[in-house]
Amino acid sequence: MDSLASRWIDAINAQDIDALAALAAKDHRFFVEGEEPTVGRERIKKAWIGYFQAYPDYRIYVDEDYDKRDAIYLIGHTTGSHIPTEFEEEPSSVIWRCEISNGRVSEWSIFPATDEHRKRFGIEADA
Repeated sequence: MDSLASRWIDAINAQDIDALAALAAKDHRFFVEGEEPTVGRERIKKAWIGYFQAYPDYRIYVDEDYDKRDAIYLIGHTTGSHIPTEFEEEPSSVIWRCEISNGRVSEWSIFPATDEHRKRFGIEADA
């Protein structure tokens, strides 16, 4: 896994707002499928603060990683999130797309790890 993507995950798991802000591009874009994107380092920082306050036990577990030309794709699961336990702890149920530009995380996107999304991103299990 790319070291910047790894540090990003570590900062999320440590709920380290300062590290997330330091790793994020000024125009960082956060996108969850089905929701409006949040853009800008300061807006992202506030969003993470709110999420960590609401879900203090949130953690990301990476089960697979793919370093593609356009982004780093991390596939895994979470605990302590807003998602019902029976879904969140299922291995390889979430795709995180980490786009890196100029040494910063420029985009962090979240998708369900469906066969359709795996195919879309070229990260099929046997690819």
